[in-house]
Amino acid sequence: MFRGYGDVGVLSLNNPVEAYMVCWEWGQYLGADALEKGVDVCVSSWTRLAPNTLPAIAKVAANYTAAMTAKWRARNEGFDDIVLLDEHGHVTEGPTANLFTVDRHGDVATPPASKVLLGITRDSIIALAPAVGCSCAERDIAVDELADASEVFLTGTSAGVWPVLSIDRRMVGDGRIGPVTARLRDKYRTVVRGEDEAFEDWLYYV
Repeated sequence: MFRGYGDVGVLSLNNPVEAYMVCWEWGQYLGADALEKGVDVCVSSWTRLAPNTLPAIAKVAANYTAAMTAKWRARNEGFDDIVLLDEHGHVTEGPTANLFTVDRHGDVATPPASKVLLGITRDSIIALAPAVGCSCAERDIAVDELADASEVFLTGTSAGVWPVLSIDRRMVGDGRIGPVTARLRDKYRTVVRGEDEAFEDWLYYV
């Protein structure tokens, strides 16, 4: 959805709102192997937009500009994706994915909703965590915690759950998908495919 032809300027209230629905074939985000093999990311020097600059929780094109610029640079340096920090140096998310950490006790954490895009898959993983025997806290995550995490994973509609193997070329855990990430990934898959009767109410058949 966007503002169509009309006035030229910053204030476009008189321009009509145009709506289009498009459909095209799209492969797995970050590549077909990302779900099984994982990805290598870096902490970007670019800061995620602060909540008082733009509505940071809104999925609007302008909110992706800084993240895409950072990701282009990271790709040129050999990384698959990036992790963005907020203006206070706390972890937020990737350019199009939410981030979760797992500590040595198997407890899951993700940045608070006020600092990230409100991903549907993010909400699903928070709700599914107790079903695989772990808790999930929404809290500020210091960047230093990434180095101590036993597992880190990303979530998004295009891929579900995929593991992070390394951050800034430093291996996460043992450098492969961890047990908590694997359980959450598999649980999410069974739920969205309609293979788990306990979550039948999540489905809307068409």
